[in-house]
Amino acid sequence: MAKDILAYEVVEGWGRLPDGWTFTQVAGVAVDSRNRVYVLCRGEHPIVILGARWLVPLFGFKWY
Repeated sequence: MAKDILAYEVVEGWGRLPDGWTFTQVAGVAVDSRNRVYVLCRGEHPIVILGARWLVPLFGFKWY
């Protein structure tokens, strides 16, 4: 049995998006070795990549 307990906390305002963008039905979140956060959504911008220092989108992919 693991004795380590993971602690999480809510950070209000984290992951600011440009006007008109939303995190719609988030299907997954991942972090890479460079602390970039990948958010996979079922919306107009299904892949949003957030930079660790800025917490604003570096890329937003849109399917056509």
